[in-house]
Amino acid sequence: MITLNNLPKTVQKKKKVLGRGPGSGLGKNAGKGDKGQTKRGGKRPVYFTGNASDAGQSALARSPKLRGFKARENKQHAVVQLKTILENYSIDEIVNLESLISKTIVKTKIKTIKVIKTNGLKADVKLPKFDENENFVLSKGVKDMQ
Repeated sequence: MITLNNLPKTVQKKKKVLGRGPGSGLGKNAGKGDKGQTKRGGKRPVYFTGNASDAGQSALARSPKLRGFKARENKQHAVVQLKTILENYSIDEIVNLESLISKTIVKTKIKTIKVIKTNGLKADVKLPKFDENENFVLSKGVKDMQ
């Protein structure tokens, strides 16, 4: 039962009071820094918001990163956990790309498949054979198990 002497503690955040002298911690420039377009009152610059017309270009905030950009369609490899292969294949079966696609483990447009070991698998587990003609990249943990 909740009574006045055992109410749960609540903390209310105090509202920032801006521009009320140096003792407040947010005096003079009110935490906005020194001069410039972004420090003044009114509208924000177009290159931050992207609302106004900026010569037909996309806003800087929404433009793609120019360093390290990779298109989503160009992924030509897949990472498959050894646990899923052990669940879907018996020991005498051969693992190849067609069987992985038919069992919906990987998608169709893939050139290489990396097989990684997950935690919890013991070293004495027998693995199915991987097709040597296919491009399988086995991680160090999987190679140690073979």
